[in-house]
Amino acid sequence: MVLGRNEVYIHRFRVRSPAFWREDVRRSYEKVLVGGATLAIEPWDEGGYTLAFVRDQDGVWIELVGNMVRLVSHKGSRKSSWLSSSGTEDS
Repeated sequence: MVLGRNEVYIHRFRVRSPAFWREDVRRSYEKVLVGGATLAIEPWDEGGYTLAFVRDQDGVWIELVGNMVRLVSHKGSRKSSWLSSSGTEDS
């Protein structure tokens, strides 16, 4: 899902980037890097959202945005999993 084109300022340069809503930005970020995208700005949390930027093979900046997910510990277990904004767990 493309949200639109956002303007971002990187070192005082205006960058227009397509934005994609993702359920888990951090996991999607890793997948697109493996798929050939280039690291631009690592994921960070801000105002209840997680955001990240990558570049495609042509150098176009792409924004990944989604609700912040949090790490959930399981009582009496060393297992932990990520709880997404929809309340589902991913191990």
